[in-house]
Amino acid sequence: IARGGSTMILEGSTRRMRLLKRTLPVGGRRFLQELADEDPWFAQVFEGDGVAGLQVADGRFVDSPADHGDLDRVRRLFGGRVVSSGVAMRVVELKGACGDVILW
Repeated sequence: IARGGSTMILEGSTRRMRLLKRTLPVGGRRFLQELADEDPWFAQVFEGDGVAGLQVADGRFVDSPADHGDLDRVRRLFGGRVVSSGVAMRVVELKGACGDVILW
């Protein structure tokens, strides 16, 4: 489950964006809004500054058993997949070792 310690990306977003068959403004806000309008899961993942779904009520990131109630929400949002226009999408955390190269 993505926990917010590293860079997080929305797997499948590039494939999904290509299905729009139109150019979107730089920054991706319109694309995020379209996804959020399509499914409440996206809206919850994108709320606030994009990491709010990983935060508990006092602003800390979920990182302990004491956050169990919030951990259920994190598992739902960051442990599952949503299919959008036939493309499976999920939040993944880019974790690796020093010197790793990420290609997409």
